[in-house]
Amino acid sequence: MATLKSKGGSCCAVASCKNYSGKAKNTGRTNLSFHRFPKDDLLLKVWSNKCRINYAWNPSKSFICSDHFKQDDYVRDLKSELLGYAPRVKILKPDATPTLNLPDGHDKCVSESGIQSQKRIETKLIRQINIAHNEIITLALNNNEPSSTQNSECDLESTQSLGLSQPQGYEHLYNKLLLEHEKLLTIKKSEVDYNKINENL
Repeated sequence: MATLKSKGGSCCAVASCKNYSGKAKNTGRTNLSFHRFPKDDLLLKVWSNKCRINYAWNPSKSFICSDHFKQDDYVRDLKSELLGYAPRVKILKPDATPTLNLPDGHDKCVSESGIQSQKRIETKLIRQINIAHNEIITLALNNNEPSSTQNSECDLESTQSLGLSQPQGYEHLYNKLLLEHEKLLTIKKSEVDYNKINENL
């Protein structure tokens, strides 16, 4: 979570912004705060792209001032609201991104490319799950058929090609399917996170 950084000579990293903590103090802007870049890699890239800086810099040690965030981007301080005074510390929500007073041309390529990458991974996992599912069905059907010399040879060849003995084949493939399913659930959750970030751009 990005937090307030109001002292120590902080300056805003947005290319078109001239705010820095010394100036805010001299002009009496007590409501101006400076926020460190988030530690999350994707959010850090989104923040960095918004700044539109065309020279080498270190975002992890930089700040963006509160002029670039909406009021809804901040965690509500109910105590301050009830007492009717401005909060001493302004805390950004974990998924907040700067959207106000930005340079022209800040792009969305990081978020969009991230979503496309996740979709490719998801498609690959779905294909793997379908293959594993078909293997389970085939093996189960073979095990239920009346025994014969021909069927036994086919069953043996099928399980040997998978590197399994026949009694172990069904259980192994079932566990494989469960593992792929868990991976797919993880990818689905990641895609939701990417979409949420993309909506904030």
